[in-house]
Amino acid sequence: MSAAQATANELAVIPTTDRANRVLWTELAARSFLAQRRAQEALAVIENTPIPHGPALRFLRGEVLESLGRNEEALRWYVVAREDYTGELYRTAIARAQARLSSTRR
Repeated sequence: MSAAQATANELAVIPTTDRANRVLWTELAARSFLAQRRAQEALAVIENTPIPHGPALRFLRGEVLESLGRNEEALRWYVVAREDYTGELYRTAIARAQARLSSTRR
């Protein structure tokens, strides 16, 4: 079991009303699945989260969709992450992802 997965398991007992920890749990669990090449499960974790998605989860959703070969959807999620006023931290990573995916368009 990875450290991220162990942490996610511990955070899973936190009530869904504790938004900050629920966001952290969601990101750790999804990243753990993605690292294990279980992208469909990572996407399910993100989609089934009962909290609003900030730029971190929006960017992660783009990464998961990209790993599934759903590049057009991934590009849309990267754009949404960039447009969030708190998404400044992801600006460089989003630009790289957009350049990478745009070069694969036909």
